[in-house]
Amino acid sequence: MPRIFLFFMVLFCVSVFGQEPYSINITRKDGLPTTNIYNSFQDRDGYMWFATDMGVLRYNGFTFTQYNSDDGLADNEVFNFHQDADGRIWFATYNGKISYFYNNKFYNEANDRLLKADKKFGMIIKINADSQGRTCIIYKGGIFTIDHKASKSYYSFLDPGGTVYDILRLNGRDLALTASGILDMNRNTVLPFIGLAGNSATAIYRVLQHGNHIYFSTSDTVYVFDGTALHTFTDLNRESSDNDIIALFIDNDSQLWIGTRNGLYRKNLSDKNSKAVCFFKGNVVSGIREDFEKNMWISTLNNGIYFIPQKNTITLTDSQQNQLSINCLSKKGNALWAGSMNDRYYIFENNKKTTFGLKSKRLKNIIKRIIHFSTQTVVIGDHSVQAVKQGHITDYDFIGLKIMAESDDGEYWIGGASLYKYGLNEFESTLHKGAPLDTNNDHLKIPNATYALLKRNGHFWAANKYGLYTIENDVPKYISEKYPVTQTTLSELYYDEKNNNLIAASNSKGLFVFQNDRFKYQISSKNGLTSNFIYSIKKGFKDNTILVGNNSGLDLLTWNGTNYNVKNLNSAIGIQDIKINDIEIIGDSLYIASDGGLLALRYDKLKPNTIAPKILIENFEVKGKKIPFNRKSVFNYDQNDITIDFIGLSYNSQKNIIYKYMLRGHDDHWTITRSSEINYKALKAGKYEFLVFSVNAAGISSKPVSIVFSIEAPFWETWTFLILMAMVLLLLVFLLWRKRLTTVKAKFEMERKSIQNERDKAHLEKQMIELEQKALLMQMNPHFIFNALNTIKGYYSEGNDEKAGDYISKFSKLLRMLLENTDQFNPLSNEIEMLRLYIDLTKIRYRNSFEYTFEIGPLIHPDDIAVPTFLLQPIVENAIIHGLGPKKQGGLLTISFQRESNMLICLVKDNGIGRKAAAENQRHKQHESKAIDIIKERIALLETEANGRQKFVIEDLYNDNEHAAGTLVTIAIPFKNIWQ
Repeated sequence: MPRIFLFFMVLFCVSVFGQEPYSINITRKDGLPTTNIYNSFQDRDGYMWFATDMGVLRYNGFTFTQYNSDDGLADNEVFNFHQDADGRIWFATYNGKISYFYNNKFYNEANDRLLKADKKFGMIIKINADSQGRTCIIYKGGIFTIDHKASKSYYSFLDPGGTVYDILRLNGRDLALTASGILDMNRNTVLPFIGLAGNSATAIYRVLQHGNHIYFSTSDTVYVFDGTALHTFTDLNRESSDNDIIALFIDNDSQLWIGTRNGLYRKNLSDKNSKAVCFFKGNVVSGIREDFEKNMWISTLNNGIYFIPQKNTITLTDSQQNQLSINCLSKKGNALWAGSMNDRYYIFENNKKTTFGLKSKRLKNIIKRIIHFSTQTVVIGDHSVQAVKQGHITDYDFIGLKIMAESDDGEYWIGGASLYKYGLNEFESTLHKGAPLDTNNDHLKIPNATYALLKRNGHFWAANKYGLYTIENDVPKYISEKYPVTQTTLSELYYDEKNNNLIAASNSKGLFVFQNDRFKYQISSKNGLTSNFIYSIKKGFKDNTILVGNNSGLDLLTWNGTNYNVKNLNSAIGIQDIKINDIEIIGDSLYIASDGGLLALRYDKLKPNTIAPKILIENFEVKGKKIPFNRKSVFNYDQNDITIDFIGLSYNSQKNIIYKYMLRGHDDHWTITRSSEINYKALKAGKYEFLVFSVNAAGISSKPVSIVFSIEAPFWETWTFLILMAMVLLLLVFLLWRKRLTTVKAKFEMERKSIQNERDKAHLEKQMIELEQKALLMQMNPHFIFNALNTIKGYYSEGNDEKAGDYISKFSKLLRMLLENTDQFNPLSNEIEMLRLYIDLTKIRYRNSFEYTFEIGPLIHPDDIAVPTFLLQPIVENAIIHGLGPKKQGGLLTISFQRESNMLICLVKDNGIGRKAAAENQRHKQHESKAIDIIKERIALLETEANGRQKFVIEDLYNDNEHAAGTLVTIAIPFKNIWQ
């Protein structure tokens, strides 16, 4: 695109830019039931009240509570408030009826006889108090005075046929401001309004008193009465038309705020000749109020409430007072350059704003950076680039440029998807083509997206998505390689000349501080930063300070040698939880770019908030029922479910309030929370003191408030009851002892005999169990002996005397062991030996068609463990006869013993034909059932000693093809040592 436009020819406009105080507009989306707000008021507790056409609203900084006629309000159309010396909040209503709010309750004619009146004079104009502290309800033609101390009320008709506007106190006198003039109510003399627009009957709209001066307004003019004479303070008719005055207020800085039907005006009381400054054009400003933190509340009849947290912070606007959404800032001399999010950038200088635009083929062009070089200024958008050089502007349709820096040799470092180095002519040629940056080795230096470049004394640093690089003699070096914590996306770089620190900002981990290319330490939210998502770093107003903009506000870092301090500036600026896109300082002014607008503030006005918040206890509940604070403080033992609701009032902190609380008598330390409700369940009897205080966003703490209460002990824990019960218990013990003493001798012999009988019975039962087990064991032996004798007979009939002799030897050894081990339990080693002999004898019968193995677990010592004698023999016999015998060859029998906790697990596993096939063999079915029955009976006989822990399980095994693969029998019995 050719460079054809002169600098002055591409201006969209040159205008005087607007200035508005930074404000937050509160509307229906924030909880307002209506945007028609007549006035505002702050009570002595710190709550904000708002008068509307739908009743009144009470605001605690978090939620609005609406009250209307259903709650006891005399009328839903309320225009103003007044709080008397006793704390009653009175409401000026449209229908003229009287009501007030006191101790969380509304009072009206129905429940306060002093409010009843014989006559009504229409709308209440104002409510005030006289020098005696009596409440004065001001109607158009008179005053209804209510004296609660004297318990009486009465009318005063001061100006029949005229109008009374207010009751004021000046120099110890009660003055009534009327249509005819100022009436001295003590002397009954009138000072007429001579010179009041040439007409002494001119209507007065609003009245207020400041010191010994009375300010009041007509339709468009504000007058001041100094006690002797009347003066014109300001005439808004000279400013513009449609400036009917409907609200007046003087703040703590002696500034007069004037609400009109077309905006808000502000003027310093000490300079009556100055021009009033106008804000919020187009808004009908009906009420103005300053709270205890010096925040301003502006009520409107068409747009809800405007909250101004810091009167000195302004928003720079266009000529229509629209906020500018700014993404980046830079300075050139005393001019501020600001890049927006809608293809435009602005130059603010000498109270004028010049608007420029970037040409782009795309719909939206967010300006990312404005960089000033020695010969030109480059404006970088996300879809195009603009160069301003020697009064000429050139637009390039180019995507991907993020950062530029000029080297000492006149060439440029270009940051985009990678980092390159180009000569100026080469780079301009590439921009003209709109082509991607060349990736050949002559230009490419770092193949990663680069977001920031910094040059100091010919030395370069580059920040990209992998951390920090240093560049010397065109050679990059990856500094973050040694420091893994810094291997993250870095977005900004700043060099602290005084402390020789390079500070890198990340988009998720806060700040990294380097010195001589070595990482020193990290500064994050753990060290005091408001957020770890950093968007801008700039030098502060002093050499040892830097300003850090993040996604939650602005922080100030101050270095003192090797130490640093972090302070949040949000409350000083009047902002909370807004994203700071960029920061710039020109002269003594601080400029802040945000999505919500461009803010400006003088350095000498940047003062930290030192006003402590307030803390109130709103509700005290016992078992879900509200209890008045100043009533019952002693509760029964079953009233020990306590809930306490409290609220911290700091509108400047905008909900960023924390609480610290402690219940003395229950704990001895402070607990930190953001919740405003605490519940204690099942409190013990005792005395308690609940203390709580709030901490605002600036770290300022309120004074603690407390509630003292106690919970009585249940009657059965009182000393009287305990002593009485002790005496009754002693008497019962004595009587029982006497009775017991008379019968113990008679029962002693009977009990002794009974015990002996029980012992004898237990001994006999044990002997019977042992005999039954021996009988069962003997039931198993005949079958085995019959098969053994048949085998011996077979050997002899075959003439195989040697095998017969060997078989008889093993059989006799097994038979001897069976006859010798007739006890209920046998060492596991003996059991294994008998099973080996039995299996060896059986293998001979089945011509060695199977093999067997014993597996002993690592926690098993066979000589020390007791098992029921020959318990597994029937199982082994079943496995051989029914499972392995029909298989003919390849059989394997595995017998294992394992310990699991306090149980001995005995496993008998074979790879035979399985129980289903064996069941088809009718010859063995009866015997198999008998063997299993014998085992079950023996297990059952052990049940008393095993306490039900034993188990007997038979499982069928299958291969991968679901064919029978054998049988597994598991017997679990209690683990028992032989010496037990």
